[in-house]
Amino acid sequence: MIELQGAPPERVAQLRPFVDRDFGDYIVVTISMDGDRKRMGPVMQELIGGDPAVLKSTTYLERKDGKRVALMDYRAPIQDGLGAKFVFPRMVEGKPFIDANSGEIRFATELGKTVKISRRFKVTEMMYDGKLEF
Repeated sequence: MIELQGAPPERVAQLRPFVDRDFGDYIVVTISMDGDRKRMGPVMQELIGGDPAVLKSTTYLERKDGKRVALMDYRAPIQDGLGAKFVFPRMVEGKPFIDANSGEIRFATELGKTVKISRRFKVTEMMYDGKLEF
């Protein structure tokens, strides 16, 4: 996204290793924020100060069949343009948690006492050339 927005080549080169990295063992959900900094300030503070131990009890991915996978790791936002990173295991009980038949996936988290995020993703929109890409 940063490259498409016309970022300088050196910035794109700086981020390329993260983007090109093999995340074969992980599902990474990122949250970044744009807009009114005054309104977004409290949310950004929660993202920056997020405690991985606390987030592990309030953050999960959920399939349409109701099965959930808990947060594995959390990385607060840094100056990489990618925002906060929520890391989940890709494999659960020896099988991919998400496959082409998963239908819809919900990401849910609670940041502090006031910020709750719930976002749904359609697996069909993660398909490219018949292959699940996420």
